[in-house]
Amino acid sequence: MIKSVCCLSLWLLGELASAAAPATDSDYAYRAQAHDTLIGLSHRLLIEPKLWPALQKRNAISDPTHVPIGTLILIPRDWLKHSSESAAVTAVVTNLPDATTPKAGDSLKQGAHVVTPAGGYITLTLADGSVITLNPDSKLEVKKLDKYATGVRDIELKLDSGSLDVQVKPQGDAGRFQIRTPVAISAVRGTEFRRAVSPNGAEDRTEVLGGAVAVSGGAVSIVVAKGYGTLSDHAGPGPAIQLLPAPDLSAVPSIITDAVRIVFPPVSGAARYRAQIASDAEFHAMVAENVVVTNSIVFEKLSDGHYWMRVRSIDTQGLEGLNSVREFDRHLLLAAPVIVEPHGGEFLSGEHASFHWMPVNGASFYHFQLARDPQFTNIPIDHSDLTSNQIQLEYIKPATYYWRVASIDSLGKRGAWGSTEQYQQKSLPGIISEPSFKTHSATLSWNGAQHRHYKIQIARDLMFTQKLLEQEVDSPSAVLPHYGFGVYFARVQAIDPDGYVSPYSPTLRFCTPVPLWLKIAPIIIVIPFL
Repeated sequence: MIKSVCCLSLWLLGELASAAAPATDSDYAYRAQAHDTLIGLSHRLLIEPKLWPALQKRNAISDPTHVPIGTLILIPRDWLKHSSESAAVTAVVTNLPDATTPKAGDSLKQGAHVVTPAGGYITLTLADGSVITLNPDSKLEVKKLDKYATGVRDIELKLDSGSLDVQVKPQGDAGRFQIRTPVAISAVRGTEFRRAVSPNGAEDRTEVLGGAVAVSGGAVSIVVAKGYGTLSDHAGPGPAIQLLPAPDLSAVPSIITDAVRIVFPPVSGAARYRAQIASDAEFHAMVAENVVVTNSIVFEKLSDGHYWMRVRSIDTQGLEGLNSVREFDRHLLLAAPVIVEPHGGEFLSGEHASFHWMPVNGASFYHFQLARDPQFTNIPIDHSDLTSNQIQLEYIKPATYYWRVASIDSLGKRGAWGSTEQYQQKSLPGIISEPSFKTHSATLSWNGAQHRHYKIQIARDLMFTQKLLEQEVDSPSAVLPHYGFGVYFARVQAIDPDGYVSPYSPTLRFCTPVPLWLKIAPIIIVIPFL
């Protein structure tokens, strides 16, 4: 009898073992824990608890009430209890939004279709923390966002055209994250990679930046490691190809004050380069993108701000290489002020000088320099804290000078110097001294320079409408005829060979002395009457 029972038990085990099916990609693998029973697991995990006998047969378990700890139990995913999650739209960058374009903050359910227009980017964050950035001209279908009663997730996306960047959170041994294209499937547990598919869906590419990605299509399956990529068509993925190295961006300045031109050493094997600029380190808020054939990339119309740039090479097969990332500030310097006065060739008289320029929008200060040479190596006057668009100087010695001015913004950054302007500071003729008189002449002198040309005027009235004399001399003095007793006015003007004509000097009022005979005449007349 005992022998019969043992034979029956062995027969049942054999029947169960023969009924066990091999594991498939659609199975969820569960490891039995203490006190697990198939009936209890079925109530806890399965949509239909009555499927526990089928689960017993599927896994060739002899005793459904005593499952050894660690036993591998394969459960078809379709049998598992699950709930559908949603994807959050965390960033949208587009200049051409329409009614179908999601907005930041929207939630996408299973079955949603996402389309990015030309120049547009949409970033999705899944419930597990994975992030997908859909690039321009791309079409994505959210096919599955399931979370099972076991806590693991089953995520499936379908990329019909375009490209995307993916950062997958680790899924564990049982989680599944798949991206399908018309020609291949990529399956990952947790990694960073890029997928792209041609507009006609005939070709796609996979580039792995971290971890590893299993790519399958047709009858071919390969594992692509970090730093490698593969090209797929309807026959399946090709062999893994090493990605081109990251370009060297060390020469790119951390502060860019003029044109945003990225120049870097060429990468061997590169046919093109892709450069992207974003306002965040994750490159979710993309600002600009360029694809060029040279190692010099220019971005137009980039406003002031803090940015990250990302550059990678593209090989002759279209595989895009490793990224090089550089953080930088774009700070466009203010325009140079436009000079008002004095302009080149002008003259200023005396010891005072006034300089004037057009105000610059956004300027907090102006930097003014006055030099004795056009190279600005000899700078007697230098002011970098002017708040007005003009300055007046005193005690300027006669000489040829050069001056320039630049704008300074609120951050203390100085813009380009404006044009260098030349002018000449000229001395005035000076003050006329009281004349010295002789019997038939008078001598006027003033504190002017020798060998300078002067014009002197003598008049009977302060307004010089009754001029008695207008004479040019080559020294700071003049001998005048004696005009007789009375009040006179004199002024002098400097005239230089270079065309400079000074203002008139201050007017001197003087009186000619009374002749001696006129002084003693009254005495002579009075003597006979004494």
